Amino acid sequence: MTYFPPDVMDIMEHETAVPAESADAVSPYPFRRAMGVIETVLAIAAGVGVVQLAAGVATPPDAQLPPGLHSWAIPAVWLFGTVFLPSTAAAVALFNRARSAPDLVLVATVALGAELVVQIPFLGWSWLQLVVGIAAVAAAVLAWRARQRMR
Repeated sequence: MTYFPPDVMDIMEHETAVPAESADAVSPYPFRRAMGVIETVLAIAAGVGVVQLAAGVATPPDAQLPPGLHSWAIPAVWLFGTVFLPSTAAAVALFNRARSAPDLVLVATVALGAELVVQIPFLGWSWLQLVVGIAAVAAAVLAWRARQRMR
């Protein structure tokens, strides 16, 4: 064990200490964790929805299918393309600390908004849509603010 006089140890502690306020100020990836959690949860929920629609498990009544459709396979593909893929891409970019991550989050939230706009006329309004919409708005606001802070 090496002995350092108390004066040297005091200097070393002060040099390596970083104030808590400055840790957020210098972060090149603001709101990364929050956006990552939101996008990951949305991607998982969409993945579960895709599997349910494709398998015909826990689907809405067939009477609510859009005109011309006879199964939930096409809505499953639509959900996969509009929510699962963009949210997964955004989550992966966030966890990889890509500089394009806030832009991908904005794209994912716009695509999710399109999904909700298309879904509501066919299925009607539900609490799940409200919760998902609030999560999308929160992610979009965080992504917008992150873009501003990263410039």
